[in-house]
Parts: sequence; structure tokens; C-alpha cells
Amino acid sequence: MSNRKKLIVMAGGAGFDLLASARILMLYNQDAILLMPKRLAQNAWEYAKRQFWFKPVPLRNIFWNDIDEILMLGISAANDNIELISILGGKNINIVSWSSISPRLPFHVEHIHCLSQSLTSFLYLTNFSEVSPQSSVCDLPANLEKIHSADKHSGRINFSQYDLTLFLIAVTEKTWCGMSSKATDIDHEALFKLRKSCPNNKTVASTVFLPFREGQKGLFKDIMSSVEDTEIKGHPLMMSIVSSPGNIQDVSPVLCAAWSQLDPFMIILAIVGTTQCRIWARSRIRKVNLKKVFRNHPFQISEGWIHFSIYETDVKEIKKTLLNEMFEGITQDDTASHIMTAFPITVESSDSVAQTLELMLKYHLMGLIVTEEARYCGIITRRDLDRAVQMNLMDSPIKPFIPDDYPFVSPETPLSMIRSLMIIKNISRIAVVDNQMPAGIITSRDIIRLTEEPYPYTHRFMADHKNILNPSPADVEKLFRKIAPVSLLTLLKKIGETAQNVGFKTFLVGGFVRDLLLELPNHDLDVVIIGDAMMFSEKLKTDLNAEIHIHERFGTASLVHNDLRIDFTTARIEHYSKVGALPEVQMSGIANDLARRDFTINSMALSLHPDDFFKLFDYFGGLNDLQRKKIRILNTLSFFEDPTRIFRALRFASRLHFELSSDTRNAFELALSRNALETLSKKRIASEIAKCFSERFSARVLEKIFMYGIIKSFHPGLKKFGDLPERFCLLKGIIRRFSVFGEPIVPEAVYWTGLLFPLPVKDADNLMKESCIHSTVRKITASVLSSINEVTAALAKISADDSWSLYKLLSPLPIEAYIALTAFTLDKCGIRKIFRFITLHRKLKPSISGTDLIKLGFTQGPVIKNTLDEITREIVLNNIKNRNQELDYAKRKYEIFSVNKCKG
Repeated sequence: MSNRKKLIVMAGGAGFDLLASARILMLYNQDAILLMPKRLAQNAWEYAKRQFWFKPVPLRNIFWNDIDEILMLGISAANDNIELISILGGKNINIVSWSSISPRLPFHVEHIHCLSQSLTSFLYLTNFSEVSPQSSVCDLPANLEKIHSADKHSGRINFSQYDLTLFLIAVTEKTWCGMSSKATDIDHEALFKLRKSCPNNKTVASTVFLPFREGQKGLFKDIMSSVEDTEIKGHPLMMSIVSSPGNIQDVSPVLCAAWSQLDPFMIILAIVGTTQCRIWARSRIRKVNLKKVFRNHPFQISEGWIHFSIYETDVKEIKKTLLNEMFEGITQDDTASHIMTAFPITVESSDSVAQTLELMLKYHLMGLIVTEEARYCGIITRRDLDRAVQMNLMDSPIKPFIPDDYPFVSPETPLSMIRSLMIIKNISRIAVVDNQMPAGIITSRDIIRLTEEPYPYTHRFMADHKNILNPSPADVEKLFRKIAPVSLLTLLKKIGETAQNVGFKTFLVGGFVRDLLLELPNHDLDVVIIGDAMMFSEKLKTDLNAEIHIHERFGTASLVHNDLRIDFTTARIEHYSKVGALPEVQMSGIANDLARRDFTINSMALSLHPDDFFKLFDYFGGLNDLQRKKIRILNTLSFFEDPTRIFRALRFASRLHFELSSDTRNAFELALSRNALETLSKKRIASEIAKCFSERFSARVLEKIFMYGIIKSFHPGLKKFGDLPERFCLLKGIIRRFSVFGEPIVPEAVYWTGLLFPLPVKDADNLMKESCIHSTVRKITASVLSSINEVTAALAKISADDSWSLYKLLSPLPIEAYIALTAFTLDKCGIRKIFRFITLHRKLKPSISGTDLIKLGFTQGPVIKNTLDEITREIVLNNIKNRNQELDYAKRKYEIFSVNKCKG
């Protein structure tokens, strides 16, 4: 050794306290040598030998000429290290000693008196003070306030998390978690700061060993020997009930040791005395709220335990009471039946590899349930089939390739158990079997979707994601009350209760959830049933005594409540066999039902189950996209599976003022470039275009449809948005203006008129027939298109005060024609003529009829029509003003007609 160094020495039998103290001194003195201790406590030795810095040097290998100072920890008498003390008696070396009592040694030492039970506490807090650990005077109590307020090690050592964990272990063990009667303010202050800086309490709990007194030893032994494993609603529970006639004052070390050694998810420890039973409970299951479970007891909370007393001494009654309270207060863990894909696709074990592979490719599956005579046999995966294909075994039956140890679960199996089983068996899918029959299948993706995130996003690891927390059920209910009546809230709660009574779960899904989170009104509600929607609807119809329309053909039902409509459907999953094809549907759980939807903002659900009413389920980041104002598809092939989503993407973007996310835009443009819309029929395209007409910013959506060339899939003659009439963008406002006349208007016909205006009338009519547009809409549109140009030209030749000519020209037309003329072809003068006609003359007509004329003596024939037309003209010209004048005019007309007839 070339440089003079310090030697750090620990007393024999050192535990964590001296080990941690030595580490602090080594951090202060980077070149110091640690002397091999005579002996370390077992748990301290197991910990120390795994540390990179623990490289002690045996006493025989020390070169004393290189040592300029010795730092002794916990050595106050010669017996603490006789061999070392005997050597130091003849050395002229500066010695500094840290201990809580004055040392009695055969040579002079510089003693630093520790004002704490734990030497680690003293040295650790010294790091925050202005006094060096080597100083002989250190008034720490006077500096505690300053230490408590310090946030950083201002100019001192920055301890690592590993070091802080060691310090916390040392102080915890030495002071019995701060409960020792010898613990001082310095110890408590050190515990406070270390717990704040080092949250890894599990490591501490599994490392610390607090020595028990006699009563504690017996209690700990009884607790450990009486532990029973059970479960409550799918949650694992350990329970131990022991009798202890003695009065054990301090059970905290026993509780901590039991928690550390058993490492349970949830535990109840009960100690039965002569007159009462003391109960401690603790859980690390997020869904279990012990405060709610034991809310009827005056409980207290300390060191993570909730504890209380009950006046009962019979062990069986205590166990029964506790289990009943746990059962009532704990929410049932979700089970396989909640998320499984019900009625899964299956293959027979006798099917060939080629047949099975074809089925997997058709439905985009990576695994299939195999049956024998309809009974569950196992699961075959795509990986198994690929290996068979490599070996040229396409014609072989699949039975030899099915693993015989593949596990399965029942519908009642909790999801936590399924997750553990998948991890243990290293599988990505598992069958749900009920009475040997396949009831469903669950994939690892389904499990991940329902796993609650333990931590929020952090910028370091997920920089592109915002830390968005789901609103609580209470917050969602507040939003709901803003936009919906209380009666609807009551109805939804009743729906949830009815579903619970029949063993189903219900979820409010889709557009209503999206608009609710945006605080927008929505009058259409969709409720998904995890179960049979038809059976549930019949039950609801009876319970509510309400009018529910059941559509057996589609497997849906509808309930009309005031102005709102609630649709009920069974949770399902869809498969698309080819681009543009209608989906094949299977029953499923809520996760798969949401996964089949178009965009993330439409794939959120609110639970209606009474236990978690209005809890938001957002598996695909829909809430994040709402806040980012993004439209995002759930999978990259979404537009190929259902090209109508191309229209829906543009509608939602326009309605909500959102943008397509970059990946959605890429998929959108790819689908267009690969002509995905050509797989759609004219009927489906026309239906999607018609939906655009009802949008608030309809012209904006249609302009996008033209801009992307989407409209050409409907008719190649429609190419540019600029080819439409100039005032097409004002159409919605013009329709509103005409609505004040109180006549029924078919806006869709006006929009189709404007959209098809550039086409020849015959082509437009054929296109509407091919598109199966409603007959009423088609007839109005065709009528307007065929007359609009002729009427425009004729109207320009009629003066504004020629009321009768205006009447003859315009009266045969429907009101949609007036709107189209105003929007597309007329100038201001023509528009004024239209409004003059509608305001003054359109509703004018004779009050008498042909029957009245026959009574006057007219014979049936053209003369009746001509007479009524003449009367109409006189009414329009304001020459006839009432029924009597109409009859007088008719009589004069008849007399003239009679005279002319006689002359003839």
C-alpha cells in the first residue's frame, strides 16, 4: 500500500446497525479499508456478502505502516475485539470511536458519544448537519428542525437507493421499528427521512429480524402453525386465529414478522383473549378495501394494519363472523365468463392440418379449441400447425399435435388465477370449459386489457403519452346529471340491478359514453349485455312494466324512454373473411365487444353493475384520444375490414373538430389506394353519404369525400366538389329558413338534388334506383332534377307582379324544389319571386269542389276542371275572397255554359 489510509473496525457479532454505519464511513472515506469482523449476525452476513462494496480484509493482511487512523464502531471494551485491542496497544495511531457508552480501553481514543440507540441514525443524520462525522462534538438534537426541512444533501454525500435501503433496515431492526423504549428523537427522525426516501418497504420487511421476547415467540409460533389458506370471491386470503390467555403488550413485531414471512396478498390475524378477540387485517390487493369491509367496527390503522376488537371468544363464531363480513364487503373478482369469447370456433380432433390452418387464416386466429364428439379435447396453436406444415403433414389429423397437459378453466375461475396460470404454463390462450363442453376462450390480450395499471405513465419511459387518469364513478355521475335527466339515471341503475339478479353484467357503450365525456347531449344509448340479451330484455320488460321491442332476427331489443332510445345487444366479437364483407358474429365478453368497434373514442364502456356503477372501462386509450382530439382506429386493417369506416372517420372528425392520427391517416390512404371502397355496394355507399347530410357541418364532410376521391366509388361523373352548385355549403341554413312555413321537408332529397345535379337526370335516377334510396326521397329528387332547369328559365321571364303565371309555374312543385331553386339556380330576383309565391299564393285554392259544381248542374268533364282553374285564378288575383263569391262565379259560369250549349 502506497498511501496512508483509514481502517474501519466493527465490534464482533455486528448486525445491520454496525454494517450500515461502516458503509457510511466508507462513503466519507473512499480509500478506507474495512477490517474483517470476527462475526456478523446471520441476516446481516447474508445481505453483506451480496454487496459489491463489502470486501473486508483479514487482520493478518493489514500493513500497519499504511494506516494513519482507525475508526471503531461499537467497540467500548477489550472483549469486543481482543485480538485487535492487543495489537493496537503498541501502535501510535490516532483512534476514533463511535458508541453510545464511553469506551474502557487500555489506550487513548477520541470518543464520539452517539445520542441515539442506532449508530446508523446518528451517522446518517450527521450527513445533513454542518458537523463532520469525525468531530468530537455534534449537537444533533439542536439541529433536528434544520435536518427535517432539508430536501437535499447540500454539499454532502448523495446516498444511493441501495444504501438508503440498508440504512432503513439497520435503524428498523435496531429500534424495533421505532417502538423500542430506548429509541430517541434522532432515531425517529432518521426513520422518518429514510422511509420517505426509500419506499421499498418489502425488502426491509423481508430482511429485518426483530428479536422476540418469550411471549412473542410463543405467539408467533402459534400464528404460523394455525394459518389457513382460503379465498373470498376469488381473492386469496390467509387466516390465523389463536388463543392467548396471557396479556402480550407489544404484538407489533410478531405481526410484522408474520406479514414478512407469509408474504400474503391478504391476511387476518385474530388473538382470542379471555373476554374479547383482537383482530388485525391487512391487504395488498387493490380491489379490496378493508376500511369498507370492517366499517361497522371502530377500527384503527397503524403500520399498514387495520385493527379492532370484538367481544367474542368462540373461535368458530369469530371465524364465521369475519368470513361473513369479508364476503359482504369485498367485490367479486371478475371471472372467466366476463371476458371470454363465448361460443368459440372449434375443430374436431379428426380434422386435418390443412382444414384447421384454413380456418385459422379465415378468422385471423392463432389458436383453436379442439373437441372430440363435442367435448373439450385441448387447444391447437398456429405454432403447432406451422411445424406440421414444415414436416409436410398437411393431410394428417391434428390430434397427434395437441398437447395433453394443456390447462383449462371453468367460467367461475377468477381472472387473477387465470393470469397466474398463463404465466406459470407460459401460454397465451386458455379454454373455458363447463361440464366438459367448451364455453369460451381467453387470450393473454384479454387478460392484459382488464389488468389495472399499477402506475401512471412516466415521461422518461412513455414520453409520447400523457398521464391521464380515468374519471371516478362519482365524477362520471356528475357529468351525467349535467346532460341527462335524473329519471334516466334511475332507469340505468334499475337495468344494472336487474342484470345482477339474473347473473349478467351490463355496460353502457359507444357514442353516448364518448359524448358524455365531452359533455355533449346524446339521445341514443347502447347497452351491452354479458349474457343473453333476449332473455334479459324479457326480464326487464316484466320488472319495469315497460314497452320493449324485441328484434329476434338481429338479437337485439329496444326500450323507448321519453325522447330517448336504449338498444340492448349481446356482447359479441366480429370476424371479417374478406375486404368489405359483412362480419360473422360470435358472442363474447366486454373487452372483445369493445375491440370490434371502429375508433378508440367509441370503444369505451361504463359499467351499470351496482358494485361499480359508472366505472369507466377504457382498454384502448379512448380517453387519451378524446383529450388529444384524435380519431384513431383500433387496428391497422380496420378500413379494409369495413370500408364504411372511411366515411365514419370523416364524419367524426368534422363533428368533433378532431384530426386523424398519423397511423389512422396512413391506413386511411392505404385503403383508398387499394380501392377498398370498390368492395361496397352502391346501397351501402349511398347510406353512408346520406348520413353525412345530417351532420352539423355536412358540406365540410362532403368536401372531404370529394377531396379524397371517395365520391368516385359512387359515380365516376362526380369528381370535384367545385362542380356542385355554389350555394351548396349554405344548404342547411336555407332549409332552416324554409322550415318556418310549417310544411314537412325531406332534407335528404334536397341534398341528393344538389349532389347529383352535375349528372344527367336519367343517370341520376338510375343511380338512385341502384342505390336503393327510399322511394319517397328518390321520387322527390327525380322530380326536382327534371324540372329545375326549365323552371329556372321560365321564372326569369315572368314579372314579379304576374301572380297567376307564378302560381301556374310553381304550385305543382314540392317545397323541396323551392329550396333547391333557391340554393342552386336562382338569383336574388328569382328568390324574391319564390318567397312572394309561398307567402301570398301557395296555399290559395277554391273552397268549393267538383261535387259542389255538380250540385249546381255541371256535368262531369273538362268543364269542371276549367271552372275550378278559373276560380283559382280569380282567388290568386284577389277578385274572389270567400266561398259565396266562388259559388256566384260558378253559377254565372254555368249559366253561360248552359246558354252556349242551347245555341249549339
